[in-house]
Amino acid sequence: MLSAMIRLHWKSSRAWVLAAIAAVVALPIVSVALAWPHDSADVASFLARLDAWSLFYPAVAGVLGAVMAGLTWRSDRRGDFVYALTLPIERWRYVWYRFLSGAMLIASVAAALWLAALLTVATTPRAAFLHAYPTALAAKFGLATLAVFSASFALVALPGRVRQVGARAILALIALQALVFLLGWQGNWLVPVLEALTDRFGPLGILGGRWMLIDV
Repeated sequence: MLSAMIRLHWKSSRAWVLAAIAAVVALPIVSVALAWPHDSADVASFLARLDAWSLFYPAVAGVLGAVMAGLTWRSDRRGDFVYALTLPIERWRYVWYRFLSGAMLIASVAAALWLAALLTVATTPRAAFLHAYPTALAAKFGLATLAVFSASFALVALPGRVRQVGARAILALIALQALVFLLGWQGNWLVPVLEALTDRFGPLGILGGRWMLIDV
């Protein structure tokens, strides 16, 4: 059953998975090549440029996690879950297999990043005080993508009416916040919510921090 789920998930998401693999393979190679200093003493500038490039890692992780979650349930929603309900398997196990199939495809992207990072580090001469973190970078990417995938997976699995009400409520809050700003009133509730989600101990806190392949 799990292998069948993985094949179905691959068919629906292979374009996104392949695009993500291409992106994460190119990121370490291109970022280090473009940020590499012409002067060996210009290490601070190199690290600053590399830090700027590192913003693309959480961006790719966020997009990939959200897209993979949406594609996980797309076929079931098209058929109103009729196929899933007719299978001779417990519902919790079916949901687990759906989740696991997406997680395995995400792991393949993280593995591609790890190999590309290892290759980049192996072919890049660097000062003795600079250290490479290919394994840590790939592990953080995989965990960050999985965190976004898990949150999106739970949201997408909600009934359509609940999701519509939630989406309308969020849009209403955003519109109200914009109106408050335009009128010059005091009040900001969106920033604290976003900070709580992406804080160090928040559910999406792993998206923050440093994403450096080479650092001191």
